Amino acid sequence: MSEKLIIDRTHVSPEDHAEKKIFAVRLQDGKAVEIVCEEEKSTERAESIYIAKVGKIIPNLQAAFLEYAPHTSGYLSLRENKTFLYRSKSPDRPLTAEDEILVQMEKEPMKNKNAVFTSKLCLNGRYAVLLTDTKHILCSRKLTAKQKERLTSLVKTREWSYGFLLRTNAGEASEKALLEELSSLSQKMTQLIGQAPYRPCYSCLYRPMPHYLSMIKGSYVGQVEEIIVSEEDLYEEIQQYLLTEQPEDVKKLVRYDDSRVPLSVVYGFRQIIKEALSKKVWLKSGGYLVIEQTEAFLSIDVNSGKNVRKSSDVQQTFLQTNLEAAKEIARQLRLRNCSGICIVDFVNLKREEDTKELLEVLDRELKKDPVPTKLEGITSLFLVQITRKKVHRPFREQIASGGES
Repeated sequence: MSEKLIIDRTHVSPEDHAEKKIFAVRLQDGKAVEIVCEEEKSTERAESIYIAKVGKIIPNLQAAFLEYAPHTSGYLSLRENKTFLYRSKSPDRPLTAEDEILVQMEKEPMKNKNAVFTSKLCLNGRYAVLLTDTKHILCSRKLTAKQKERLTSLVKTREWSYGFLLRTNAGEASEKALLEELSSLSQKMTQLIGQAPYRPCYSCLYRPMPHYLSMIKGSYVGQVEEIIVSEEDLYEEIQQYLLTEQPEDVKKLVRYDDSRVPLSVVYGFRQIIKEALSKKVWLKSGGYLVIEQTEAFLSIDVNSGKNVRKSSDVQQTFLQTNLEAAKEIARQLRLRNCSGICIVDFVNLKREEDTKELLEVLDRELKKDPVPTKLEGITSLFLVQITRKKVHRPFREQIASGGES
């Protein structure tokens, strides 16, 4: 499977007179599977670490509201966060209003919902994620049993102050590269925690890299063939990142410099954006999906549409429509960066073996998503339930708010 990353600064539409935004698109075999929109001066990001002030504590909810910037509130569950790596008051006392604590943004603010914070800090690397709430060595489910055994044994040859989640990329890393990254992450976290007592309230001690760099960093080792960039400043920034962090991939960076046709036009950014925002998605067979976001969940309805074959086996036609829809649904969830609960109403199948095949294909496609996505099951009404972890804002909100912030 060939994969390209296309990064460009452009407008959402020809009529858009606002400042250009940075778009990054991941193409797999020529088809978009991921797109992000980002403002240049975006500030609020998941993974950012702050010195926040405790505001109101709600005992019956076991929760607290925090101020991580002047007049900007966030939510902290006290049921899930009982200890803190830094507190301005004695750690032996119950948490109280005006207490200053070290927290990390777990979920970015969405619409009318506050950002969600955690006291369990983490730092993302290319091969591992550092965890402060454990000293265990955990492994990605996508690593083989042999890889897990080898990597765990390697990491345990040293003493660490923190725990780690070894990512899928760790399976392709050299021993030296992996251990160097673990050491670097450990030093960075220790320094960050050490700074906390000397920094004023509302300080942001750590902010993750722009999302277009995160897309490069998070790509599976060896999978990306080209990283194509047009703007000179973006090209230089990405080149510097690669030289420092991923020198083996510098040769994949390509500067697009045809002034006659913008890079975003060559790769059809506006069509990709339109698709990622569209309510209806057509399938090659003539069937289509209707995708609607409700307050509680994402609803996807599968319709056979024009896929009416001159065949006596109507169930076979329905199965083929559903199988095509299953692959497209997995792609659309990633492309739109949907999260939470998704309910899919497939075309009803009467044969048990057909339903089994559909669920197997859907489960296999969902597992290709780097964001944890799970097939939860099917109801008696033939409604399929899927959950997808929230990492960043949905693409629709990135566009509406002017990008991830």
